[in-house]
Amino acid sequence: MTPGVSEDRVQVLQGDWLLAPDADNRGREQGWHGAPHESARPTRVPGTIQETFPGYHGVAWYWHRFSCRFAPATDERVRLRFCMVEYYACLLYTSDPADALLSLE
Repeated sequence: MTPGVSEDRVQVLQGDWLLAPDADNRGREQGWHGAPHESARPTRVPGTIQETFPGYHGVAWYWHRFSCRFAPATDERVRLRFCMVEYYACLLYTSDPADALLSLE
């Protein structure tokens, strides 16, 4: 858990996600953020890309919809923590990519 954060304020997002490889790294320009790509397959998080796509190493997209199970106060932050991100992650956390793109290195 996160030090100093009450357990009832933590929401774990592990479980069933969708995953698609993007070998040509064209998903962003092709609008994959709008809906899961047709090549997406169910996967478990935590896990590795290779569990779903054996032998694949490269850019991949994950999709997971969730609703926050508590309403944050106006002055309260919501923090998403990712463990085991390999190299780089780009997070789209709303349906409007102009407002919601966050890059993590």
